[in-house]
Amino acid sequence: MPIRGASGTPGRLARSKDQGCVRSRRGVHIRDTPGQALWQNPTMRASIVGLVTRLLGARSTPLPVAVLGARGAPHQVAVALRAFVVLAVGLLQLVPAPASAQEGPNPARWEQDIRAFEAADLSDPPVRGGIVFTGSSSIRMWTTLKEDFAGLPVVNRGFGGSMLAEVTAFIDRTVVPHQPQLVVVNCGGNDINAGRSAAQVLRDFQALVAAIHGALPTTRIAYISIAPNPARWAQIETVKAANRAIQEFIGTDSTLDFIDVFPHMLGPDGLPKPDIFLEDRLHMNRKGYEIWTEVVRPHLRTARGR
Repeated sequence: MPIRGASGTPGRLARSKDQGCVRSRRGVHIRDTPGQALWQNPTMRASIVGLVTRLLGARSTPLPVAVLGARGAPHQVAVALRAFVVLAVGLLQLVPAPASAQEGPNPARWEQDIRAFEAADLSDPPVRGGIVFTGSSSIRMWTTLKEDFAGLPVVNRGFGGSMLAEVTAFIDRTVVPHQPQLVVVNCGGNDINAGRSAAQVLRDFQALVAAIHGALPTTRIAYISIAPNPARWAQIETVKAANRAIQEFIGTDSTLDFIDVFPHMLGPDGLPKPDIFLEDRLHMNRKGYEIWTEVVRPHLRTARGR
């Protein structure tokens, strides 16, 4: 028997305003759910039907027209339909949504690393006026930093696979205690890998500069360009755009310096040199760091002489 709403129109269900539900003539109440709104979307309806059809193992047998939401369906089918939708939406929610290659900034995940730096500073108090390297894993994994720049007061404060906003969050604990004359930063590749645009990377770098200069107005900042690597070659255009934007910004401030390692890491074919990376094709091996050492050193000497 067709369901009649308050207007007497077949195939409609009357809405009870005070109870926030749908009422049939038989007095059956069906609460509004997110699934009902989704069901009105043709794309979502097709997805739900397809999902449940697969779950029922009936790939080759289409669901009855009544179950697909035809008006005038028997009341029992209408009730079942909504329960069916709720179930299907619940199942859809169990399927992870497409995620970025990496999560967004979350400074708390690096707390243990930062505490280790603070412990090191307590056991070996920082020498003021030195050079602090900070940033993500390419800095963290530069284990030969002191040997590569022998005679210069360099300190490594790189951590994890950090993003620019995370480096900024810890400036007061990783950089400021050293009162350095120069801070060398390499970060931004993880930002791009997490889906951030070149414009967002620039803004985050500007925020980092503001944080450092807010505490250390006379400290110089040198930025090592985001490096090319085989593992993330698909992101190379964003990397280039971010490097250009940061270089242009640096050109407006005499306290900033841009260290461009990018072209030195490419072969004659314009692709990253395959022999300067570890097996992950992301991080550098010793040969890669030798390139960085040669490119970075002149910038440290210039700063030292200022």
